[in-house]
Amino acid sequence: HLDVKDGVPLALMYELRDVLGVGEGQGQVNLSFADNPKILEHHLMYAAEHLFNHPNYYRINGAPVLFLYTLRDYQNFVEPLSNIFAKVQKRLGKPLYIIGDMIWWEPAAQFFPWGEYRAINVSSVTAYNLYKDDDPETMGASFAYHAAALYSKVAHEASAYGIQVIPYVSPGYDDRKMR
Repeated sequence: HLDVKDGVPLALMYELRDVLGVGEGQGQVNLSFADNPKILEHHLMYAAEHLFNHPNYYRINGAPVLFLYTLRDYQNFVEPLSNIFAKVQKRLGKPLYIIGDMIWWEPAAQFFPWGEYRAINVSSVTAYNLYKDDDPETMGASFAYHAAALYSKVAHEASAYGIQVIPYVSPGYDDRKMR
């Protein structure tokens, strides 16, 4: 049993791909398609009622943190997310601190829709994971060098929009027997 004074901090990492049935590597997540906005709204309003105001919920500058997994794959997201986040903000009385998982090897950082990320109030961006199994040269001994160069390029682009970059911690593992 883990006894933590004042409880364990928690935050929501929202994995929209699985919720909408768009598996990893199966393309874009279209937020204007069918009931996708309604599903997302339902889930985030539930979180606003039951999670975001919890005393142990993780906050940055007083704002509850929401991590959006694979934000880089979202399409047609500005209007639906703006509407949903406005409803959540009205319910909470404060905006969310949104961290977008959008750092990846391609496309290059200058081609990301930074203005659209800013329009939905993305506060920070990061990479959930930079592992790419079809690029053994980059994933090899020089991985740290390549990852640092990628983060530097992203930070340069993001800073022009007032978006911060959060580095990620990459675990060391050997999955060669699984491939």
